Amino acid sequence: MQLADGADGHYLRAHVPVGDSAADWNERISIAVEQGLARRKELTLQMVVADFVAAYQGACPDSFVVSKVPVGPVSGFEAYAAVASCGTMPETRGRSSQSEVMLAIRGQDDVYAIRWAERGEPWSTPSGIDVQHWQDKFRRLAPIRLCARQVAISSHEAGCPAVP
Repeated sequence: MQLADGADGHYLRAHVPVGDSAADWNERISIAVEQGLARRKELTLQMVVADFVAAYQGACPDSFVVSKVPVGPVSGFEAYAAVASCGTMPETRGRSSQSEVMLAIRGQDDVYAIRWAERGEPWSTPSGIDVQHWQDKFRRLAPIRLCARQVAISSHEAGCPAVP
């Protein structure tokens, strides 16, 4: 797990399964928050996801593939998702492929990015993405809820208020 809680409005929290490390993992879920970004009306969620996709394409231009993942609103907020795959990842020295879905959500003030990545056997020829597989991943995370920040007395009280 890694946590970056910057005063500059960028927050990141990443989790890997027990037994994996931040550098050597098979699966990773991360949540990033960009404070205030949602107030920039000219910025679309498609643009946010396009930046994510461009980073993948730059890492593996010969084995890159991307697909939009249909999603609806999250807690009533606009959302957009895509999955990108690399047949060989430079950060693993080509020993694995990597696929990652990014769900971008425009909250009232902030933009949130939820990412779920998996590594597998390397491949050299781009093939189609199993969009259903990634939609199933989102269902496992559901329900994703956005709520206003609360002042918590203890860590047990942090989070969204209970839904009646």
